[in-house]
Amino acid sequence: RVCCALNACGGARRGSIAALTLGALWPLCSLKSLAALAPTSALGTAGVVYTAGFMAKRALDGTYKAGATFVKSLSRDLAPKFGSTLVKPGLGLGVFVAMCGTAYMAHFNAPNFFVDAGKDEKKYATIVRRGFALSVLLNVAVMVAGYLTFGASSQGLVLNNYAVKDSLASVARLLFGVSTVFTFPLAYAAVKVGVRGVLPKLSEKAVVAAPLGLITAIALLLDDVGVVVS
Repeated sequence: RVCCALNACGGARRGSIAALTLGALWPLCSLKSLAALAPTSALGTAGVVYTAGFMAKRALDGTYKAGATFVKSLSRDLAPKFGSTLVKPGLGLGVFVAMCGTAYMAHFNAPNFFVDAGKDEKKYATIVRRGFALSVLLNVAVMVAGYLTFGASSQGLVLNNYAVKDSLASVARLLFGVSTVFTFPLAYAAVKVGVRGVLPKLSEKAVVAAPLGLITAIALLLDDVGVVVS
């Protein structure tokens, strides 16, 4: 009923968010142990690698050039748009800089990762170097491929730019969605630790429900994921 009401108020997007929160995120975030979700990190990485490869292919194969079939099916605000200026001052530039900071910041679960590495500083340093190197490579690949394909029309979530009939894009969206749902509880574990530290008397259900409810409310109100990420 909640999902139907949200659909009536704001379309299928809000109903889908509510359904995911109640049907997937709530039970996953309530798990006592997240050990079973560890393989989903590998799934998430595989999804990002696939997305970067697919975007590079689309940037080079000409399927989104002016007059191409996929471009004809796009709305005006999603279609490729190029000008003479690469960087323009304004809110968009600030969002981009903030996104770069978010992409390369130290992970809030870093202490837990150090413990998982057996508190071995050399092993942990190797993991960090390789992790950041892969992160830089994938972020740059996606950014460059997205801009070369869509230019100034690139959306906060660039997958939104690709045509609905683009089967490779559909696979990328599916992988992105699955990895987001199943890796969300891994990040949310740090949120629960913080809430317990500030409000130790809260019940376990409240520790899960309060922040998750706030996050869901923000997701229902905001459409541009780029602003949220930044």
